[in-house]
Amino acid sequence: MAEDMSVGGAVRAWAEGLGRRAAGMGPAKARELILGEVLENPAVASEEEAVWAAMVALEVALEGR
Repeated sequence: MAEDMSVGGAVRAWAEGLGRRAAGMGPAKARELILGEVLENPAVASEEEAVWAAMVALEVALEGR
């Protein structure tokens, strides 16, 4: 995917792990976890990267459903 280039490898791996953590939660708790973690992570350098990291985490969280 071309979009994968938007997020550095370390941030993408972190976001995927975050998505796996959120996978077993209900929608509200998962959203709260993902948004809170993304906004607090100093490795997320920009708003664009934060949005992409949240999307990656949500995608991974929803794969298991």
